[in-house]
Amino acid sequence: YSYIVERQPIGKLLFREFCESTSPQFHQACVFLTKVEEYETSDDDVQCRRELARSIISLLAPSDDTPSSSQCDHTKWCSFLPENTISSIIATADSAAQDEEPRTDIFAEAYKCANYFFDVS
Repeated sequence: YSYIVERQPIGKLLFREFCESTSPQFHQACVFLTKVEEYETSDDDVQCRRELARSIISLLAPSDDTPSSSQCDHTKWCSFLPENTISSIIATADSAAQDEEPRTDIFAEAYKCANYFFDVS
């Protein structure tokens, strides 16, 4: 996984297509990884980084108008992440969405967890 998906562009593309067609959990986890990668590589675009932080929050946090029974379904894709990690990511992303100059490495731990999930799946 590490060599083929993370280091080979064609491997990454094929893996994303596989995730989209295989399972909703894989697809959402892949979307999460893509958003984190975009966030980390948007060096000089502070506004873009803020929007990506908000996007990452929306992937992990159920919306306020969602009934509690479907909140579990909304976050089911990220069941491989510990609850305290999800809470930490949401708080960090919320802070980044409001910071004047958001840091680039704030999602490193969650990114590692998601990659580990794919590596062992």
